[in-house]
Amino acid sequence: LGRLPKNERSTEREKASQNQPESAGVGAPEYGALRGPPRPSLQRTNKAKAALTQAAKDWARMRALETLFHHLFERQRKHLEVLKKKPATYRVHLDGAAKLYTAESALREIREAEARREREEADKVARAEERARGREEREVAKHRDQAEKQMRAEERARKKAEKEKAAAEKRRLAAERKEIKRQERAATEAQKAAAKAQKRGGSNTDNSDGQHSKRQRREG
Repeated sequence: LGRLPKNERSTEREKASQNQPESAGVGAPEYGALRGPPRPSLQRTNKAKAALTQAAKDWARMRALETLFHHLFERQRKHLEVLKKKPATYRVHLDGAAKLYTAESALREIREAEARREREEADKVARAEERARGREEREVAKHRDQAEKQMRAEERARKKAEKEKAAAEKRRLAAERKEIKRQERAATEAQKAAAKAQKRGGSNTDNSDGQHSKRQRREG
């Protein structure tokens, strides 16, 4: 805030009192003598103007202090953020030499960070080992499934070969039995034919012998 503008009405009154002509007559009364003491409204206006001016100055000073405080607070906050990222150390002069020592809180934070980093590394290694173990188990299961599949295929092929072999043996035995039966049937038929032929030859001989004896008896 700046200075407030002057009251136009009070300014005009002051100018009128200063520019009043002196030719009003010798011994003419002054402006104050004619008008009397200043009115209370004019006094209140001057006091209010002074109060407002002082308030504006105080407000500007407070704003400046607020800006300065905000700036210092931001600098302090940024500085604390930087310090949080660095280990807390302090300088100690011993035996004419300056040495840096780390505070116990910073050492504790460093140890906690190292422990956390070690845990994260261990978890990472454990996850990698778990993934590798899972891959190995999947590979073993895959090979086992392939071996079982191959064994089942070989078992099916073996059973099929045995079945075909048994069927071929069965067909061979059936053919042999059929051939034996055919041979037996042929032998039986041959025997029957021979018996018939023999029987036929015997009857012819008997007939000729009977006729010869009959002839001899007639001749005798």
